[in-house]
Amino acid sequence: MEHVFHISNTLNEVKLQTVDHAGRNHILTLILGMNYPTSPPLIQADLPEQLIGNMKKVNTISVMLDIVHCVTCILFPQ
Repeated sequence: MEHVFHISNTLNEVKLQTVDHAGRNHILTLILGMNYPTSPPLIQADLPEQLIGNMKKVNTISVMLDIVHCVTCILFPQ
């Protein structure tokens, strides 16, 4: 429960928060639909401005994945 930032009263939205090495807060929002778990959750994340700016130039999925790979790192649970 360390990273749980908010759970809605209806339990259909969960916000997780973490702080990176630079002290910046990051929030990942999971929206659970009526058919969850048979349908996947909708996931929203706050993204760095650099990544958002680069996404506007994307015209294929492979280009998008290359950009994401270059400006992000993978966090593994402890």
